[in-house]
Amino acid sequence: MKKSVDRWIWITYLVMPLLLSWPAWVNGQAFFFTDTTAYIKGAASAVQLVFPSAATRAWLEHDGSAAPQGSDPLQAQLQAQADKFTSSPDKNGVLAGRSIYYGFCVFLLSALFGFKAVPIAQALLAVATVSTFLRSRFELSHRTVCAALLPLAVASPLPFFNSMVMPDVFAGLGMCAVLALMLTPRASPGNKIFWSAVTMAAVLFHTSNILILLGVVGALILLKLLLRQKLTLPARGVILALVLIGVGICGEVMFGLAVERVTHTEPIRPPFMTARLLADGPGNLYVARYCPQAGFEVCRYQRDFTKGGSDDFLWNLDPRSGVFTLASKQSREKLSHEDLAFSKAVAAAYPMETLKSALVNIGKQVSYIGLSEFNYSPEMVTGFGFKLPDEILPQMRGTLAAHAAFDVRYSEILIKAGAIASLFLCLAALAPLWKRKDFTGVTLILAVLAAMLINAIVCGTLSTPHDRYQARVIWLLELTALVIALFYFGLIRRKTSPSGIRDMTAGVDDSETRGGIGDAPLPIKSVVPTGRHP
Repeated sequence: MKKSVDRWIWITYLVMPLLLSWPAWVNGQAFFFTDTTAYIKGAASAVQLVFPSAATRAWLEHDGSAAPQGSDPLQAQLQAQADKFTSSPDKNGVLAGRSIYYGFCVFLLSALFGFKAVPIAQALLAVATVSTFLRSRFELSHRTVCAALLPLAVASPLPFFNSMVMPDVFAGLGMCAVLALMLTPRASPGNKIFWSAVTMAAVLFHTSNILILLGVVGALILLKLLLRQKLTLPARGVILALVLIGVGICGEVMFGLAVERVTHTEPIRPPFMTARLLADGPGNLYVARYCPQAGFEVCRYQRDFTKGGSDDFLWNLDPRSGVFTLASKQSREKLSHEDLAFSKAVAAAYPMETLKSALVNIGKQVSYIGLSEFNYSPEMVTGFGFKLPDEILPQMRGTLAAHAAFDVRYSEILIKAGAIASLFLCLAALAPLWKRKDFTGVTLILAVLAAMLINAIVCGTLSTPHDRYQARVIWLLELTALVIALFYFGLIRRKTSPSGIRDMTAGVDDSETRGGIGDAPLPIKSVVPTGRHP
């Protein structure tokens, strides 16, 4: 028996991380994004101050000599501007929002083991987070955990975001860890410490995760107020979650103080809300009517901002549509500091238009779960030539993504079908669970649905809706649906609680002694005596 159990532990933590990072192996390298190098270079800059090395110099002193030199004059001009308007400390300031904490982890892993270690490390962390939650909350065997992880490897975006050198995967992992901390009060101290570490990583690795996880905690508190005695939500779990989220805020403050001390200037946070309002129309109307009298810095760039998106306003190097990246350091700082004030002014002047644009963006974000970011555009490939160290460039140019040849069509079909089916299954399970007074199960489903909506609200209103923003967390909805399916087929058996209520989430899996995934499930009637099941 012990040998069998050990075998499934090895499969869980050795085989499943490989399966949950398969896109990186098919592609030939971990996936990069346009922001990837900003994370790593920020960390390399900090390391260079203390421990100068060949690894830091490879990132910081890269001159783009190995990059292809195009004959297009406009492309050459834009690339020259890209080199001029980098966010390195000695040029136009340091951009906030590119976590040095995530950058340091990636820099260290890549320096010691190469970039292949990044997908493995992120996939291993995902496996551990999901496994500890399922085993602690539902008392599943490792064999059943593997059965739950396998569909995620095939029909969820989780393997893709494990394979991308970006902190996106930690949005979903942070949600899972917070839910585990708050809904599993009897978990072992080791599991709680691990979930706490994952939560801290999530809020330190990206600022948006602070808002998202605060929203998830708030949603659970609201459910507790609505359900009252029907739901147990220990105050210790709530306080712990809030303290961990506070670590992320402290991390932001510490980073700002460190940058200000070294560079004698504050980090500059891109004006995401200003860009969003301008591109959507309400901000553009405000500028056209109230500028230059309003006195905002954006008035100096008055034009029809609706001809481009918010990403164009922020990052485009073409002066016909780009503003923020091309602006002087002083102008950048003003745009950043006035972001909230400008947003309030626009909302006050055009409340209905602002609300409508926000709802439209949230609706778009909810439905965007594609994989468009996993094939590089020609501009991205050219840009990587000026950003990546010379020893990494040849492998990048040989990947499927660099040739826009990574076929994501079938994965997108499976992901969208799985997400829709998961949504319907979770909604269909609510009424039977409520009728059986299984309020913990109801809470889990509602909390996950709320987390999906909160992610869409934060990302859809503060940035341009993108596929990766919603796809990076939708796997958590699929995992919830898998838990319901496991309960249905008898792999999670309900146990009567002290109050006499049969609770799905207090289940016990005894598949180690009665068989498991490969065996026939218990008859439904023996699991759900009333005949009603989700």
